[in-house]
Amino acid sequence: MKHRYWPGALLCLVLAMAVLCSCSQKPASGQRPAEHGAHDLVLTGASVQEVYLEDPNNALDQDYPSGRFYLLPEGDASLDIQLDPAYDPAQYTLYLPGGEERPLAECKTEDRYGAVCSAGSAQAVLALRENGIQIPLDTAVLFPDEASLDAFTAQFEAVSWVSAEGNSQYTITFLDQDGGESPGSARGAPPRT
Repeated sequence: MKHRYWPGALLCLVLAMAVLCSCSQKPASGQRPAEHGAHDLVLTGASVQEVYLEDPNNALDQDYPSGRFYLLPEGDASLDIQLDPAYDPAQYTLYLPGGEERPLAECKTEDRYGAVCSAGSAQAVLALRENGIQIPLDTAVLFPDEASLDAFTAQFEAVSWVSAEGNSQYTITFLDQDGGESPGSARGAPPRT
């Protein structure tokens, strides 16, 4: 008699879990989306070269979340801003080099959001932020040459870079002896030798 309610309770629990797992939620204000696919800043152009940074200590995560890194020695590049339709573009601002700020909704061109960036003589950071929140959702960092990229990575312990050209992108997950995830990450490709 005491186990009479277990099958019904178990069924309710399973159904509740299925409903919770199938719901896609927009992050609360001030939180970063859990998945990188919700937003992305991608730079393209004739002189643009993407580079991968290896960051085993996660030193870049706070200031450059989901960041992409590029060499842009000359000319202009197109910035393509990919934003999941669940996000309201009116709630976000694009920060461009030189201190320029643009409401993301004003960056819409036909079916995408975008901007044009020019090569500069110093490192430049493009950031997508939720209005009123300092922590960026996404970043793209531009370097005018390899020397400035080397100087940037030298500021962080164990951070190195390699050109994305000809390298396959991968993700490494470090596991402890119990099979749980351990601190540390690697973005992109092997370190430059």
